[in-house]
Amino acid sequence: MRIARLEESKRLSKITIGLGAYIVISAAFMLQVRNWLFKVFGDLVVVTSFRLCFILIFLFTLIYAFRIRLGLFKLCATASIFILGYFFAMWQPFFSEKTHVLTYGLLGYLATNDLVDARSNPRFKYIAQALIFVSLVSALDEIFQGILPYRFAELKDFITNIMSGVLGIALLFTRRQIPKSPPNAAKPAS
Repeated sequence: MRIARLEESKRLSKITIGLGAYIVISAAFMLQVRNWLFKVFGDLVVVTSFRLCFILIFLFTLIYAFRIRLGLFKLCATASIFILGYFFAMWQPFFSEKTHVLTYGLLGYLATNDLVDARSNPRFKYIAQALIFVSLVSALDEIFQGILPYRFAELKDFITNIMSGVLGIALLFTRRQIPKSPPNAAKPAS
């Protein structure tokens, strides 16, 4: 009964919803911010800063993985996801699309973390809900960009955002510890 109540109460946190709202709303002003950054600091500094940010997030994630004593397989999986995400970001033709790999990856990570309980096995239902949330935010983002006169919406961007969310979802499961026994399992008598 208690587990049923826990499963019913799973919902997205205010931080996750706030990040999703920020992603959609930022479409109105991020082009101007990007143009200003490139004008003031230059292409090389902005792109190098983005790459360094990506590397720092990777290093902090690895440090965290070592602190919680993840196994070698999960450490390699974490590194693989970051490497894949980095090359996926660098493959994107526009800088704003490169940054979306990080933002939508974080959104997918947070949404899945909110919905999948550490005490339960990964459930497809919660992963699907997180992916639907990422897809909804991506769709709203692209629709909003389509309405703005100085932006445009593309199906490619929508798909890129979802793929970035999938990377974030996968990253969550590289650090997740699956319990060896159910939390309410009876302990043998001594």
